[in-house]
Amino acid sequence: MFYVSIWDPWLILSQLLTLLCLLYICQGAWLTVFALTFGTATPLAALLDADYMQLGSANGWAACAATMLASPILGYFLLWVVGRAKQCLDFSASVYFLHFLLCCCYKRGMVWGSWGWWMIQICACMVCVLFGEYVCLQKELESIPMGSGSSADAERDRERRAANASVNGIDDNAQAERSSLISEETRGERGVQTTTIRLNPNNIFNV
Repeated sequence: MFYVSIWDPWLILSQLLTLLCLLYICQGAWLTVFALTFGTATPLAALLDADYMQLGSANGWAACAATMLASPILGYFLLWVVGRAKQCLDFSASVYFLHFLLCCCYKRGMVWGSWGWWMIQICACMVCVLFGEYVCLQKELESIPMGSGSSADAERDRERRAANASVNGIDDNAQAERSSLISEETRGERGVQTTTIRLNPNNIFNV
């Protein structure tokens, strides 16, 4: 999992490039599935050409569907590449912004596209963010021990015994030595006289 607690530009750049490559791999895989299933085309323009995503054609529908279906998979990869729920929004927005810049480079100019292309990109980014935050939060909550099992009960018992020993001012060794009862009978004129000294609720000494 790529994560450090200090500012590392090279690490952030490597994370963004890794996520961008994973995005194109997922989109290309879905385009291949659609091509084998429905006979649609799989050109490079399906990934980088905004004018290719026209909802009036089967190829445009395949490109839109590949973009949307790849977004939750990319959100799942955020768990392994980023691993922090609070950083999912930043990385997802940065990856789709880099995708926009690559589309501009492919068209050799500013990409305006249609309203459908913009809506698809915005929705895909939102799905990626939400799914990435969900899986990252689930992973972060797993690292917090909240269950009550035999080990947890034993740990609580040890803490309770240590707290009782500190309050009474008696350590384990001294408490073990005083656990036995010492009885001594002293005979007087009126018979046997027994004196009981109670040190704590658990130990009784008969003198």
